[in-house]
Amino acid sequence: MWVPWVADFRGLWGLDTTDRTGGERAPSGPRFNRDGSIRQSWVDPVGYAGLQKVAPPSMAERIRTDRLEQLEREADALHAEFDAARTRLRAEVLVGGLTPHEISTKEAHLTRLRRNDSELRAERRRLQVGRQAPSTLRSHLHRPAVPDPPDLSLRGRILNVWVMISVPLVLGLIAAAAPLRLHVLVVSPIVIVGLMALEATLRKRLLQFLWAVLATALLLGAIAVVVYFIVRDWRWALLGVFSAAGLLVLGGNLRERFWSR
Repeated sequence: MWVPWVADFRGLWGLDTTDRTGGERAPSGPRFNRDGSIRQSWVDPVGYAGLQKVAPPSMAERIRTDRLEQLEREADALHAEFDAARTRLRAEVLVGGLTPHEISTKEAHLTRLRRNDSELRAERRRLQVGRQAPSTLRSHLHRPAVPDPPDLSLRGRILNVWVMISVPLVLGLIAAAAPLRLHVLVVSPIVIVGLMALEATLRKRLLQFLWAVLATALLLGAIAVVVYFIVRDWRWALLGVFSAAGLLVLGGNLRERFWSR
């Protein structure tokens, strides 16, 4: 039962200052907005709560069935419209009764009908298959990133201590090179590489570290050789660069041909 002052009151809850910008005015309500329209929370409370799109669990199967039947009717009507439009276009082209622009327009209409038919078939397939809820929130990830389990062994405790002291140790050893009159540019790489080798040993990755050091040394050596020949004679440097590039391409092709099978 409607209460009259709720159903019919279109005024404001307080003083109307007649401000042209709408500011400093009391709120309207409870049923009507300031422009006299009914609030959505009154005329459509379900939509206001965002529940129009949510199917009640007890009606989910019925809604699915009704929509499938509706899609069948829409698809039949769409097929009939497409056949009629295609037949009409073919007949008009046959007698030469259309301009090129009209033909393009009617062909675009046929394309839209085909696209609509594809969308209907895709929706029907989704309804028939149904959407299954994922077993976990990370089930769509093939290789999820997970934290490493805590290592409580002696090696793990040593690594934890090493993480805390490694950077201060590197800086301290480099700083100690100055009083000993050692060249910092010579001492720094030795200290850093030595400590990195120690950490790689603790992590059981010494072999990978040695390979990385070797590859880095070869790369730096190649760069030094190229720079040397650029200074001496740029033609030898250019020959070396193109020769190295050719060998790399040849190696990649041979690997793809024989070792990638």
